[in-house]
Amino acid sequence: MSMLIRSPAARHKLLVVAQVHGTRSTDTSVRKMRTRLRIKKHGALLYEGVHEIVDHDSFGAAFADVWRTVRERQLEKTTSIGELMDKLNDEMLEQLQGAEISIQRA
Repeated sequence: MSMLIRSPAARHKLLVVAQVHGTRSTDTSVRKMRTRLRIKKHGALLYEGVHEIVDHDSFGAAFADVWRTVRERQLEKTTSIGELMDKLNDEMLEQLQGAEISIQRA
Protein backbone atom coordinates (compact mmCIF):
# COMPACT_ATOMS: atom_id res chain seq x y z
CA MET A 1 0.00 0.00 0.00
CA SER A 2 1.43 3.33 -1.01
CA MET A 3 0.09 6.70 0.03
CA LEU A 4 1.09 10.26 -0.52
CA ILE A 5 1.04 12.38 2.62
CA ARG A 6 1.37 16.07 1.84
CA SER A 7 0.95 17.57 5.30
CA PRO A 8 4.27 17.81 7.21
CA ALA A 9 2.39 17.36 10.50
CA ALA A 10 0.68 14.19 9.25
CA ARG A 11 4.00 12.89 7.91
CA HIS A 12 5.63 13.51 11.29
CA LYS A 13 2.81 11.66 13.09
CA LEU A 14 3.20 8.71 10.73
CA LEU A 15 6.94 8.54 11.42
CA VAL A 16 6.36 8.72 15.19
CA VAL A 17 3.74 5.96 15.06
CA ALA A 18 6.08 3.81 12.95
CA GLN A 19 8.90 4.29 15.45
CA VAL A 20 6.70 3.51 18.45
CA HIS A 21 5.51 0.30 16.85
CA GLY A 22 8.98 -0.67 15.70
CA THR A 23 8.20 -0.45 12.01
CA ARG A 24 9.55 1.67 9.24
CA SER A 25 7.30 3.88 7.18
CA THR A 26 6.95 2.76 3.58
CA ASP A 27 5.99 6.30 2.62
CA THR A 28 8.46 7.26 -0.11
CA SER A 29 7.11 10.81 -0.33
CA VAL A 30 9.13 11.84 2.74
CA ARG A 31 11.92 13.88 1.24
CA LYS A 32 15.19 15.00 2.67
CA MET A 33 15.41 18.74 3.05
CA ARG A 34 18.77 20.40 2.56
CA THR A 35 19.04 22.82 5.45
CA ARG A 36 21.62 25.50 6.19
CA LEU A 37 22.35 25.76 9.90
CA ARG A 38 24.08 28.89 11.21
CA ILE A 39 25.03 29.72 14.77
CA LYS A 40 26.24 33.19 15.66
CA LYS A 41 27.22 34.77 18.94
CA HIS A 42 27.73 38.53 19.26
CA GLY A 43 27.78 38.76 15.47
CA ALA A 44 30.62 36.24 15.09
CA LEU A 45 29.89 33.06 13.16
CA LEU A 46 30.49 29.99 15.36
CA TYR A 47 29.21 27.42 12.88
CA GLU A 48 27.74 27.12 9.42
CA GLY A 49 26.92 23.91 7.61
CA VAL A 50 24.43 22.29 5.27
CA HIS A 51 22.68 19.14 6.44
CA GLU A 52 20.02 16.83 5.02
CA ILE A 53 17.14 16.77 7.50
CA VAL A 54 14.44 14.11 7.29
CA ASP A 55 13.56 13.29 10.91
CA HIS A 56 14.53 13.87 14.53
CA ASP A 57 17.62 11.68 14.19
CA SER A 58 19.06 13.68 11.30
CA PHE A 59 18.13 16.93 13.08
CA GLY A 60 19.99 15.72 16.18
CA ALA A 61 22.96 14.65 14.06
CA ALA A 62 23.18 18.18 12.62
CA PHE A 63 23.44 19.65 16.11
CA ALA A 64 25.92 16.94 17.13
CA ASP A 65 28.07 18.17 14.24
CA VAL A 66 27.81 21.71 15.63
CA TRP A 67 28.93 20.50 19.07
CA ARG A 68 31.85 18.54 17.59
CA THR A 69 33.01 21.41 15.36
CA VAL A 70 32.83 24.11 18.04
CA ARG A 71 34.55 21.85 20.57
CA GLU A 72 37.39 20.95 18.18
CA ARG A 73 37.93 24.63 17.44
CA GLN A 74 38.15 25.37 21.17
CA LEU A 75 40.58 22.51 21.79
CA GLU A 76 42.86 23.73 19.01
CA LYS A 77 43.24 27.04 20.88
CA THR A 78 44.37 25.49 24.17
CA THR A 79 47.95 25.99 25.33
CA SER A 80 48.12 24.00 28.59
CA ILE A 81 46.72 20.85 30.24
CA GLY A 82 44.78 22.91 32.83
CA GLU A 83 43.20 25.02 30.11
CA LEU A 84 42.35 21.84 28.20
CA MET A 85 40.50 20.39 31.21
CA ASP A 86 38.54 23.64 31.67
CA LYS A 87 37.49 23.60 28.04
CA LEU A 88 36.45 19.95 28.16
CA ASN A 89 34.32 20.40 31.25
CA ASP A 90 32.79 23.86 31.31
CA GLU A 91 33.33 26.11 28.36
CA MET A 92 31.38 24.23 25.72
CA LEU A 93 27.97 25.25 27.03
CA GLU A 94 29.25 28.73 27.87
CA GLN A 95 30.42 29.07 24.28
CA LEU A 96 26.92 28.30 22.95
CA GLN A 97 24.95 30.13 25.65
CA GLY A 98 23.20 33.19 24.18
CA ALA A 99 23.99 32.20 20.59
CA GLU A 100 21.53 32.79 17.73
CA ILE A 101 20.49 29.75 15.73
CA SER A 102 19.11 30.17 12.23
CA ILE A 103 17.80 27.38 10.04
CA GLN A 104 17.06 27.97 6.33
CA ARG A 105 16.47 25.85 3.29
CA ALA A 106 19.71 25.45 1.38
